[in-house]
Amino acid sequence: MDNNNPPTQTPEVNTPQTSIPAQPVVPQVQVSETPTGDSKKMIILLVAGMVVIALLVGGIYFFLSMQQEGKSNNGQSTETVVKAPVVKATPVPPVDTVDALDKDLNAVNVDTTDADFTQIDQDLQQL
Repeated sequence: MDNNNPPTQTPEVNTPQTSIPAQPVVPQVQVSETPTGDSKKMIILLVAGMVVIALLVGGIYFFLSMQQEGKSNNGQSTETVVKAPVVKATPVPPVDTVDALDKDLNAVNVDTTDADFTQIDQDLQQL
């Protein structure tokens, strides 16, 4: 069955006959293939263009990074860093022994705490 043509209906005896419009003819355009030499040339041109673009982007990045580096030096020449020789320190015995802690505790003078706060109290009273 052809789906493009609608089924024909038989007209009844008392109805006038109507004509079915004909399907419009659509011209088909044939696409000609390009020769393989042209497509190879096009591919080569695209690859060359991409390489040129990549080189431009890389050059701009390099140029800008060199300018940024020049600004960070402020016109001074770069200095060479010389590493000092590593000297191993001898371990020091811990000072926090019980005797050292007792000495520090006895050196704290807690009898004069009221005298320390008298100056602060006077400053607060002036406010």
